[in-house]
Amino acid sequence: MRPPRLALFAITVVAAALRFSTLDLQSFWLDEAYTLHHVRLPFGDMLREVRNDESTPPLYFALAWLWAKVFGTGEIGLRSLSALLGTATVPLAYAAGARLVSARVGILMAALAATNPLLVWYSQEARAYALLALLCAASFALFAQALDSPRPRTLALWAVASALALITHYFAVFVVAVEATWLLAARGTRRVVLAAVAGAAVLGIAALPVALAQARDLHDRWAAGDPGAVPAHTVADIGKKFLIGESGLGPFGHHARVAFLLVLVGLVLLVLRAERHERRGAAIALAVGGIAAALPAVLAVAGFDVLNTRNLIEAWVPLTVVYATGYGARRAGVVGLLAAGVLVALFTATTIHVFADERTQREDWRGLARVLGPPSLQRLVVVSPSLEQPPLEAYARWLRPVPPAGDAVEVDVVQLADAPSARAPAGTVSAHVEHVQRLRLTRFRLRGRRPVTKTQLERVVRGNSVAVLRG
Repeated sequence: MRPPRLALFAITVVAAALRFSTLDLQSFWLDEAYTLHHVRLPFGDMLREVRNDESTPPLYFALAWLWAKVFGTGEIGLRSLSALLGTATVPLAYAAGARLVSARVGILMAALAATNPLLVWYSQEARAYALLALLCAASFALFAQALDSPRPRTLALWAVASALALITHYFAVFVVAVEATWLLAARGTRRVVLAAVAGAAVLGIAALPVALAQARDLHDRWAAGDPGAVPAHTVADIGKKFLIGESGLGPFGHHARVAFLLVLVGLVLLVLRAERHERRGAAIALAVGGIAAALPAVLAVAGFDVLNTRNLIEAWVPLTVVYATGYGARRAGVVGLLAAGVLVALFTATTIHVFADERTQREDWRGLARVLGPPSLQRLVVVSPSLEQPPLEAYARWLRPVPPAGDAVEVDVVQLADAPSARAPAGTVSAHVEHVQRLRLTRFRLRGRRPVTKTQLERVVRGNSVAVLRG
């Protein structure tokens, strides 16, 4: 094995260790609970549920359904698909950097992708984002290769990767559209380029019926604001999460400033020390990643608020190539390698901190189900807000909805810890509060068995929506 391949192999092993070693550390959260529900259904029912309840195409859920039949629906079984996809993204990040700039930049890209807290986070989540990152990285690497060598095999592989990305997540269109336009402009007279772009477009169009069926739900979820400028804090928040992950804004929030400074070092080195061909590769990456990130911002300005970190993960590889080129420029020397090494160390420290500190983890619904205890027909379990019901039911499977409430001797109120404390319902004898990570369980013991209505329970949680369960 040549040194770059040996280094890439070692980095990929590290990436796998970070992703696979702690797959069951955290419980499923809300979105994963929906995935869990889908994969437990017959295949046809699963596809109908995805069409009705999700806001993405069905490819990930089809793969997860098959995966669950082999590896099970526990945290390790279901999330191991994302961990595998996230690990496979590392050599594709290498390929993108190596093809556009140099093997040195490719190795730095692999190290950054292996340890980046955002990519590790979504490699441990049973949702479509790890697959989106993988396929967009593959599409971008093949696009970079096709720019210099538009062979039929390369273009065919680009078309396949791009088409699969389009039926994984609608936001893949922002990357694929830029690449397709560039290929047509650069090689537009070649029939093989036209065929590749048309092939990717055909499969993307095949997902249009699902997109139209989901359109009303997409509008309800995302078209939440009036047209206007994108708030600066939204852009800053996304930038922080790209560097220190979804949960790094708490105890690790101050490290974001260090990470931004290191990125700035890479950009300065790119301007001052990079050679012409290195700047060309970084410019291509900036154009693809920048436009892919800017288009959702334009939609947000128009009032269709789609701007969040997980949807923009498709642009992570091309945007990271930009400052990684500064680190790996031939004339950047020790300064570039040192800055890259410090950033990789910061990424790794942040990732490990998430593993060690429950304050930076997903809500612990598994722990709350344990604290809730065995099933009892004498109590009502109230979840507020009601949309948080699925992850609790994933672990307390004996719970059943009780519309519109019923008789009970105990009312257990489950809330997020930062919600206003629940008020005691009428006839309460005693109350006991327990905290499980960022969740709060308040037990109200009533004076004998008495009827409790849903309206009363909504007053208990100060008017918030409630899901009432018994079991």
